[in-house]
Amino acid sequence: MVTRESPIVAVHYQDIIQATPPTDGAPSEPRWASVGAPTRRIKERFLQGMRARLPSAEVRNVSEPRFAYLVRYLIPDPHWLKRTFGRGLAFDFYSPRQSLHVGGGALRFPMMIPMTIHARLLRLDDLAVLWADSCTFEPGPLDRGAMTLPDAEHTYTTAGLDRADRCADTLLAAFLGPGR
Repeated sequence: MVTRESPIVAVHYQDIIQATPPTDGAPSEPRWASVGAPTRRIKERFLQGMRARLPSAEVRNVSEPRFAYLVRYLIPDPHWLKRTFGRGLAFDFYSPRQSLHVGGGALRFPMMIPMTIHARLLRLDDLAVLWADSCTFEPGPLDRGAMTLPDAEHTYTTAGLDRADRCADTLLAAFLGPGR
């Protein structure tokens, strides 16, 4: 699937928290925010493991996030990757945004809904999906100051990031298959 002849890029989609401003007459503090999984961290851990197990695979890691896709729960359109990178292969990592409630000194996901991370390997020439899988992890509570940070990774506790790392390891194992 991964060959030296095809250039490979790895991208992730924006994982920015956006707070919903309070309504008129409400306290000045936002009540809801939207957050994605730490997709950058998951992508980079996936690539680190892939390079360790497949040293001949050359993958260019695009460190800046791609644009946010606008509609919740839809997958990013691969045509934009083809438009940007042209030919070759592309890994992309994304997560539907989750709403969370501000209260009690911490940001909490409603009923502690697990975060889902999706990963795909696309052939850009014809936009064929060569591999796709997903994993989930429990995010745990987030820091109340998280709403001012541009990167969701900085809002997770160490335990939440450890669970995200295991999610990346699960995706890598699924990609490499048994025995790798």
